[in-house]
Amino acid sequence: MGLNVLLVEDDASQRQALGRAFVAAGHRVSEARNGAEALLALGTPNRADVVVSDCEMPLVDGYQLCRLIREDRALRHLPVLLLTAEGAPLSGFWARTCGADRFLRRDADPTPVVRTAEELGARRGGSGATAAVTSGELRLEDVLRRLARAVESQLLESTLRGAVAALYDGRHDPERLATGFIELVEELVLPGALVMTLPTAEGAVARGVAGPAAAPEVRASLVARLVAGGHLAADADVRWRIVEAGAAVAAPAQGVITVGVPGAPSSGAIGVALTFDAARRHDAILGVALDELGRVLHLERAHLDLLRLATRDGLTGLLNRRALFDALDAEVQRAARYGHPLSVILLDVDHFKEVNDSHGHAVGDEVLREIAARLGARLRRVDVVGRVGGEEFCVVCPETPAQEARLVAEDLRVVVASRPLANLPVTISLGVATFAGGSDTRDALLARADERLYAAKRAGRDRVAA
Repeated sequence: MGLNVLLVEDDASQRQALGRAFVAAGHRVSEARNGAEALLALGTPNRADVVVSDCEMPLVDGYQLCRLIREDRALRHLPVLLLTAEGAPLSGFWARTCGADRFLRRDADPTPVVRTAEELGARRGGSGATAAVTSGELRLEDVLRRLARAVESQLLESTLRGAVAALYDGRHDPERLATGFIELVEELVLPGALVMTLPTAEGAVARGVAGPAAAPEVRASLVARLVAGGHLAADADVRWRIVEAGAAVAAPAQGVITVGVPGAPSSGAIGVALTFDAARRHDAILGVALDELGRVLHLERAHLDLLRLATRDGLTGLLNRRALFDALDAEVQRAARYGHPLSVILLDVDHFKEVNDSHGHAVGDEVLREIAARLGARLRRVDVVGRVGGEEFCVVCPETPAQEARLVAEDLRVVVASRPLANLPVTISLGVATFAGGSDTRDALLARADERLYAAKRAGRDRVAA
């Protein structure tokens, strides 16, 4: 059975040539000279199965026509094939991004156009599958009004996406991101409520805003939903900003939306309580905001993953050699400029080769991981620890004079030797050096710590040399 094809083309000769090709292939053709006429035609009971449209036309062009079709509830599934001229700048980009099902570069042979339209029509079902836009007759004013609304909607969506994207500036600041997002979208959910959770290493950040419809029990219910979904700890600190203005209305409907991009782990969650009126007016634009937020959080996660790969040792999770030395360079510069004390501890696992030879490298790796965990748990917040290579580790101790650094090193020796590692008795030897000021350098500081480390090993191991 043939298709009902709506041809939209301002050039009469092109329109007639395409029309003859479709008729010769057994299809019925109706014509329009621009996008405005096409919408008027789609508003009548004469239904089209597929729209084949030129891109460059007066009044309403093919891109605008396609966007208007996609935004119309009755027409959004109507197949649209756009024809772009050879050499037209950005025509392919606009054709791909305006919602067209396919686009073709126009040439003298209409056969590819007919075949592509047939493919789209067959996928749609053919023969009058599309409902008319409205039971009444469309006027040109209606078309222009729709176009204005579509332009306004596109501008709002573009502006909102840009504002959400701008919340991420390369820094990992979940609290700032959550607060900024809520400020952007609070008018879309009030008088209901919205609470946002973002996971961090220290636990989820939770920030919310609530209007007069979101009574305490509504807010508590939203938090309970997030807890039940595993997005928030039961004892988490949820900080609400309460907006009292406006009269209370009926209790809003509630739900939880996970935030992220398809195929990737969730990057956060949104608990939302929307009144019926807010949902009716703002549901689509809130969806745009959440979609862009998912992209931003995915970008942030990717950035953190890359940073972790660049700065962390893959086995122990501690800083790698390069990142550790960068941190030490910064501390040396600070100590030299302000005259503050600075110490470095180098430590090495005693008889580690025997562990690998006797028990295998898997056990050796487990020993290194457990040592890293004990060091990280024991050190002060200001200290920086990393794996220099093999079984050797380095601890940078800012604001720490020699005697205090020796006590830190002794504490680390005891915490490693006090309990078996991977069910083996393991000890470490440590060398301590302190920044001498003046012309002292990072390399000289590390060389002195290394000399003392080997002095500790020569003296019998499992000890500190300072």
